[in-house]
Amino acid sequence: MSLRSDLFAYWKTKSSITDEFGTSDNMRVYPGMAPSSATFPYATWEIISDTPFHHLEAATRITDATMQIDVWADTALAAFDGADGFRSAMDGYNEGTMTSVDVRWIALLDRRDELIPPDDNSENAIYRVSSDYQIFYVTSVPTF
Repeated sequence: MSLRSDLFAYWKTKSSITDEFGTSDNMRVYPGMAPSSATFPYATWEIISDTPFHHLEAATRITDATMQIDVWADTALAAFDGADGFRSAMDGYNEGTMTSVDVRWIALLDRRDELIPPDDNSENAIYRVSSDYQIFYVTSVPTF
């Protein structure tokens, strides 16, 4: 398993996320980009950086990842609720192994709200809340 698959499996167990985005195979949480058929609210996510720590002798097993989670909705309240669901499940996590990856710590770094106006003459705006999380986790290191 990987950090990405472990996080997704973890989210499926958290009611703060499943209450907003559905459960199991019907969960509206997508890596990268949502399909055009996705219904609101939904979330997209990606690892935007994945930096291993080093010291003078060799690589360490600790990696610092930054993950961005965007919640998309047709109302501001639904976008805020979805972002709060992820925060409840992730911010302050320090429980250790999720499924197979030893996650040492997760913290919310930043959160931004955006109103995307309609591109037609309707009043159907899209609301987005974008949150960045810092994730420290243990990974394998190459041997030479």
